[in-house]
Amino acid sequence: MGGTYLREQESAGASGFSQLEDKVMKTAAQFFGEDLLPYAGVKGRIARVAPTEHVHLEMRRLEEDFNFIMKDGSWRHLEFESDRIREKDLRRFREYEAYIGLTYDVPVATTVICTSRVKILKKELVNGMNVYRVEVVRLRDRNADKVFEKLRRKINRGKILRRHDVFPLLLTPLMSGKMEMSQRIYQGMEILQCEELKAGDEDRKRMQSVLYALAVKFLDRDELKMI
Repeated sequence: MGGTYLREQESAGASGFSQLEDKVMKTAAQFFGEDLLPYAGVKGRIARVAPTEHVHLEMRRLEEDFNFIMKDGSWRHLEFESDRIREKDLRRFREYEAYIGLTYDVPVATTVICTSRVKILKKELVNGMNVYRVEVVRLRDRNADKVFEKLRRKINRGKILRRHDVFPLLLTPLMSGKMEMSQRIYQGMEILQCEELKAGDEDRKRMQSVLYALAVKFLDRDELKMI
């Protein structure tokens, strides 16, 4: 019975952490959308934010992670996945696209930003005569060490840092690299407080909140005290 209880607690904790990571990524997308898409290699410029909740006549609620209306009138649908991409996920994404395209009469493309350690991610779904594809961006393919090196060089040269310069910093806990997780977050907090960063207090607080949420996910109690 004790073993069952522990497994249930671990499962609940894992689910909570996964939801926290999703919230962090959604915050990053909402606040830094204009920086996130170019950084993720997604082409096109954002015009404005699009709705992410839709209700069918049969009263099924469809909730996407984030939608952007691009300058060319198309929609870019973002999904964040912390695990492998399953066929069921692709069918869900395809349903989102179909509904958006039909309702708003626009072309839609889906980008899945994935933090999974899985090396080969499923990005195609064969359905009858049709093949559905999504664009997959793996944050594990980015190196956190290089992000910090680049920012430190700019600071040492006395260069001004803008919001788009420090945006990758917020995603370093989800990247690969040799730097310890606690150091990524600790040094990230330091950079967000440096004088070279030209950002308002509200912007700094929002960026710090993203890093702190990841600290809660990845660090133990003693490391959190340092943060």
